[in-house]
Amino acid sequence: MPCFFVDPAEVVGDQARLLGAEAHHCAVVRRLGPGRKVLLLDGCSRRYLGEIVTVAAAQVTLRLLGVTEEAALSGAALVLGIALLKGASMDLVLEKLTELGVDEIVPLVTEHCENRGTRGQQQQARWQRVLIAACKQCGRVRPPLLHLPLALHDFFPLPLVRQAVSRLVCQERYAAPACAPWRLEPPGHGTAIMLLGPEGGLSPAELLAAQAAGFVPVSLGPQVLRAETAAMAAAAVGLLLLGRLDRAPVAGP
Repeated sequence: MPCFFVDPAEVVGDQARLLGAEAHHCAVVRRLGPGRKVLLLDGCSRRYLGEIVTVAAAQVTLRLLGVTEEAALSGAALVLGIALLKGASMDLVLEKLTELGVDEIVPLVTEHCENRGTRGQQQQARWQRVLIAACKQCGRVRPPLLHLPLALHDFFPLPLVRQAVSRLVCQERYAAPACAPWRLEPPGHGTAIMLLGPEGGLSPAELLAAQAAGFVPVSLGPQVLRAETAAMAAAAVGLLLLGRLDRAPVAGP
């Protein structure tokens, strides 16, 4: 079913409006007309079933046929600190982490980064569009919280990091004696944070700084993974250990 994001302020009673880019996507790109049923996500907690009533390039009006309320997160939250990747690679990682269910993403500038995070608001706006598109693809109501890019040394003192109950740093190469078994606190216990480097990994000094900040080294196996593959694999393992992948899907409205 076609899916769109609706501004909560544009939902009044049993009526809703799509404006701007979402209206354009519905009316011009998808060419949906009156009578077509669509799914609406409000970015907060609600998922609506709507039926298109009128269509224009700048505004689409809908009648709401049903609504479900998504419960707040009941288990531990998963935060990924990921080194900035170039262009399409970063877009791909953000898309897949959203689909998997990661709660927060902190882009990081590290020693080996080729992307230094210098594009500011333009880059951040692009990434937000990637997150929204991924939510529409997978039916996720709330996009992950995307932080502004930070230098790695500014990441470690954050309250988000210092107060986390689990901190793991993924090593680029398999080193069994140096890597602890994967262990995250059980569901319902605060926040778990995972740190991943760019192509080439974190530098030895950065790994030492991570360990000094309480991060435990873990391995993603004997193969050397591309940075985007490592981020997806780490997220999947982390969500599994936190009990986040064994929940029944949310029923639609």
